Formats: sequence, C-alpha cells, structure tokens
Amino acid sequence: MTLKKILSVVLGVTALGLFSCASDQNNEDNTVISPEKSVRRTLTISTNADEQTSASAKSRSIVSLVDGNKWEDGDVFLAYNISEPHSVEQLTAKGSGNETTLTGDIVCKDNDKIGVFYPYKLSYGSVQSKVHVSMLKGVVTENHHVVEKEQDGTLETIKYFDYSYGTATVKAAQGGRTASGSVAMKKLYAVLHLDFTAGGAKLNNIKKLTLSNVIEEARFNVLTGQFEDLTMGAITITPASSRSEFDVAVFPDQNFKPEFTVVTDEGKTYKFEVKTGLKVNGADYLPFTVAVKE
Repeated sequence: MTLKKILSVVLGVTALGLFSCASDQNNEDNTVISPEKSVRRTLTISTNADEQTSASAKSRSIVSLVDGNKWEDGDVFLAYNISEPHSVEQLTAKGSGNETTLTGDIVCKDNDKIGVFYPYKLSYGSVQSKVHVSMLKGVVTENHHVVEKEQDGTLETIKYFDYSYGTATVKAAQGGRTASGSVAMKKLYAVLHLDFTAGGAKLNNIKKLTLSNVIEEARFNVLTGQFEDLTMGAITITPASSRSEFDVAVFPDQNFKPEFTVVTDEGKTYKFEVKTGLKVNGADYLPFTVAVKE
C-alpha cells in the first residue's frame, strides 16, 4: 500500500501576503520614532491575489475541492515576535473570500521576525507561544465566538484543524511609522482520503473509524517552528451517518504506521495494520484504499 502525494486546492502549501505596521502614537504627535525602536504598532497583512501566487494557494479557512479554500471574516491568527519575544498577539481577518486583510497590534521594530500561526488559541500553561494542537478536537474563533469541533470524516470539518504557520520579517520605513514584509503560511498537517474494502468488496456502511498508533496531540513552538511533546494515541471518528469514504486530518509523521479499525452498521469489525512506516508531510493530500479483514 502506497501513499500518493497530490497537489490539490484542499491544501495550498503557501499563503503569501504583504503587511505594514504603523506606530500607535496619537496622530497629533509628530514625534519621529526610529525604525530600530520597539514600539506597539498596528500590523496589517494583506492577501492580494497576483500572477505569482494563486488565490487558492493563499486561501485558508473554508475547505472545498470544488470552489477552492476561502478566508472567513473574523478568522483569528496568533502573532509572536520571535526576535524580541513579548506576549502573543492576535491578527483578525477583515473580509471573506480568496482575498482578505489581517489586522492587529504587536510590538515590533525594523528586521524583527514575526511568527504567525493559525488558529489563535490560549493553551495550557504559562508559555502561550507553545500552542496546544490536537486532532481530537479543533478550536477556532468564528463570528467572535470560540467553536470546538471533532473530526467527522468530512472535508468541511477539517477547517477546524487547519493548523498553519509562517514567518515574516519587518522592514520599517524611516520615521518608524510604517513597515512592510511578506509571510508564507505552510500547512502543519496532511489529509488522508480513505475508503475500505473487505474481501474485494467496498464497505459502504461504516459507522465508526479509528486510527490507532498516530500522533493525536502535541505543542507547536511558534518560536522555533517545530512540534514538541508529541502524544501518541488514537483518532476515533463517528460520523453523523454511515459513510463509505473519510477525510481525516493527521499530523506529519516520517514513520506513519497506523492501525485502522472500522465498524459497520451490521456490527462487524474490520482491521488493518500498516507494518512499514510511511512518510506523511505537511500539506499532503493522500488518497488510498485500505483492504481490511475481520
């Protein structure tokens, strides 16, 4: 059984945008602020489509194979100054569609490196730059409300697990009032598109799917851009109604050896264990058929 990597609009690998940041001083105050001085600035990230970066590559929030991914108004991102760490800050999407603008306040100066992570969320412990991420339950902000979702085997629900990360370098103009830069958001997960056969026949009435021996949760360090504290476990999906195919988000794993367990409406249980480790990378879309046995 092999995994085939497919370039798909489900997972745009890169999201490019320009940003500017201006000082939050009173407009009536004409004091010049040096670009080298760290001050609290309003950071604006624009995601305008151009010839070099397709709209589908920049879009993130609404996941669709037909219409392409789209941003949603109110999507909230985490921003963290890597060069001069302070507290984590928020950037919020203003507008929906393939193009949008993210705005928020952050302390920065010329040449500072800013880490940007989706979604913004508060994590357990005092170090908020180490974000708790899970494939058991996704937590995002929608319409200014925190929404929690479990995977249900549909592509639409994966937007709640759309962990993405990129960095930007601030270039402050003389006077320190504005700055520019770019950010490339990369996917931190892969999507498995699964169907199952038993005895050569496709299973069409699966009421529960479990992937065991997989990374179920971890912490993502925005400072280093790496996963930490990986926890192995199981992802169990119970769809609203029986399904024949499942879309499942999983963390990258260079030795991916899951055990699949499916339960049908008739109460029959089928299994298959991957013996040889497979390479699963961020932004992969991996369809494959699993031949299970009772």
